[in-house]
Amino acid sequence: MLLHILYWVSVTDVDGRIIPNRILLLGLIGWLLILVVEHAIFSWWNLGVSGMVGITFLAINMISSYISGRQGFGVGDIKLLVLLSLFLGTNVFTVVLLAVLTGGICSLTLLVLGKITRKSRLPFAPFIFLGVHVSKVLQIIGISF
Repeated sequence: MLLHILYWVSVTDVDGRIIPNRILLLGLIGWLLILVVEHAIFSWWNLGVSGMVGITFLAINMISSYISGRQGFGVGDIKLLVLLSLFLGTNVFTVVLLAVLTGGICSLTLLVLGKITRKSRLPFAPFIFLGVHVSKVLQIIGISF
């Protein structure tokens, strides 16, 4: 379910440069349903981590915007990362690291090829999607950060 949500978020981010709240709300409902179906005890830890993820990335966004004069992450990206932290807990930081690395490599490549300029903005959700996949593969083969 999480991968389906990430897929649709990535598609809408690439197409319209927006991450719809409706899709994020479906993810939140899915997370709650998983808790009910699995008879899981509500995890205050994951909720706390999610709050800290939101605050951390909002602070990073505000600081980078202040320093550079341009916006960093979009608010939709931050909300997506908060949703991911509900599912992944602290592993969301690995996802972000991988997303920033792949996004940076892609940006540099497109910049060198002349496809974008330094002022261009790329949607970040596809790189988050890729980061989730890569982190899961690394987890399966026994590599963790």
